[in-house]
Amino acid sequence: MSELIATAASSINAFTLAKRVAAFNVPVLIQGETGAGKECVAKYIHSVAFGENAPYIGVNCAAIPENMLEATLFGYDKGAFTGAIASVPGKMELANNGTLLLDEIGDMPLALQAKILRVLQEQQVERLGSNRQIKLNFRLIACTNKTLSRKSPPGVFVKISIIVWRLFLLPCRRCVNA
Repeated sequence: MSELIATAASSINAFTLAKRVAAFNVPVLIQGETGAGKECVAKYIHSVAFGENAPYIGVNCAAIPENMLEATLFGYDKGAFTGAIASVPGKMELANNGTLLLDEIGDMPLALQAKILRVLQEQQVERLGSNRQIKLNFRLIACTNKTLSRKSPPGVFVKISIIVWRLFLLPCRRCVNA
């Protein structure tokens, strides 16, 4: 996927910037309407940065019930809660030495966003029901169709300042002549 074909100037600009972003292992926020190509750009950044063999783990935050999202991301140890009959690594652990895509991060509960911020700062995760820290090194790419900014009202996004790069994708309907 490190080779893409784009004809609209705005798409070419987006992929040129994405290629530059790939050189730095920093959190990235990709904003754009549904269908604007956010996941395609995320996969492009991953493939340029890591190649095709590194893990690329995507999580649609809007599609997972709130009460299951934390266990999905952090993993859990056997006995952590009713029904946890085996230890399961979380998506962050599976993304180690690769990329974790959090699609529709604007739909994620604020408390969970704060926990992810801590993982990024400390570069380690603790599974639910465990007291053991697991060292991690992954690139976070977050996508949203919401308008998030440093001036967003409280409760929209925790510590958006952790996002070092932002990419804004135009809607496809505007790319024809853009």
